[in-house]
Amino acid sequence: CEQYSTSHPRGAIRSVMQQIMMHRRLAAPPDASGPHDWPPPLPSAWRAPGTRAGGLRRRSRVPHRWGSDRVHAASYVVGVMAAWYDRGTSDARPIRFGTQRGPIMLTTPDTTPAAPAPRKRRWIIAIIITLTLLVGCGTFAGCAVMLGTAASAAPTSSAATWQEEIVTSGGAGRIVIIPIVGEIGLGDDAIGVFGTQLSQRQLLSQIEQAAGDPDVRAIVIEIDSPGGGVVASSQIHAELRAARDAGKRIVASMGNTAASGGYYVAMAAEQIYAHPATITGSLGVIISALNYEEALEKLGLRQTVYKSGAMKDLLSPARSSTSAEAEVIQSIVDEAYSDFVDVIAAGRGLPRDEVLRLADGRIYTGRQAQQNGLIDGFGGLDDAIDTAAELASLEAPTVVRYYRPGSFRELFTMVVARQLQPADPFGVRTWLGEPGIRLEYRMLP
Repeated sequence: CEQYSTSHPRGAIRSVMQQIMMHRRLAAPPDASGPHDWPPPLPSAWRAPGTRAGGLRRRSRVPHRWGSDRVHAASYVVGVMAAWYDRGTSDARPIRFGTQRGPIMLTTPDTTPAAPAPRKRRWIIAIIITLTLLVGCGTFAGCAVMLGTAASAAPTSSAATWQEEIVTSGGAGRIVIIPIVGEIGLGDDAIGVFGTQLSQRQLLSQIEQAAGDPDVRAIVIEIDSPGGGVVASSQIHAELRAARDAGKRIVASMGNTAASGGYYVAMAAEQIYAHPATITGSLGVIISALNYEEALEKLGLRQTVYKSGAMKDLLSPARSSTSAEAEVIQSIVDEAYSDFVDVIAAGRGLPRDEVLRLADGRIYTGRQAQQNGLIDGFGGLDDAIDTAAELASLEAPTVVRYYRPGSFRELFTMVVARQLQPADPFGVRTWLGEPGIRLEYRMLP
């Protein structure tokens, strides 16, 4: 170390080796046909970039040829010493290689990769995990607080819970557009988290708020629905009639489809507009039930039922209905149909016999419906708004739609309700239908 002016033994060893190899004229390398090439390569951890397999840095001015065994041994031992120092271990394994003067036994360090040293900064991972847990607990606590606050601050009435989105600016008088889209009577869980359709509860809430707002002078119902449940259609019709009795003018605008229950709710309007190609009609009531009795027989399955009465399992899909059961179901359909006919006769001012002639379940285009007195004229949403303004004596009304920013409480409730529904990955439950009897004002293919 003193001779080569370095404080590190490894530097001294390398300097010695370079001096030995640079000042000796070496002969050709020995035969490397043995089990190990000469000289055996040093560990890659010791060799620096640009060095040869023997560990020597290439210098173009010095011819590198191999010669005496002594120089071979000296260079290799120096390399082994440096490798031992780098590895910090004295473990070595013997190696035998051949030279021109016979075999020489030397030892080389074990080049087996050592196990990686343990990470010195595992405390960083521990801190990250701790912070993640703290953030998760804080988020959960915040959600609980928000849910509790929203629940305590929720109004007891569904009125005055919607905000207004201005469609057309005008005076103080307002016209509200309420969309009735899709199947009538769907619940919040069926709409989904990000659904644009209004549920039955939301639809009734909008009608109720419009009826109770003194600034709202008219309501335009925008219908694009094939119908739905009998009770749901009747509820919407009753709410619209209540708003009309409260002094609100109501006009209906039919879109692509306004059939069955969709037409039923339009009977609360004073004027009905539709496109000539609108599909409407399908005036009637339907109950449908799936029967897979023959399929069960082919599969060798049979359902056993214990019931308190003869008709307790009415419309069971595992057996055919009896004649007495068919009469009961038909009487229910006829009763709901009679109510439908009365609503149409009162809403359109048509004789009951004429309505019975039209209400045989067939569908009509908008042009056919106008010819039969089922609608008042052709037009779109703008025409319906103009008619509503004229009926309400508004020269420049403000036209609005209702919307309600989704609260975290509603989002959380919908997500939970969706998760609680039974899984139906292949749509089998939807195809089989919901259990129970569904009485519908609905157009079915």
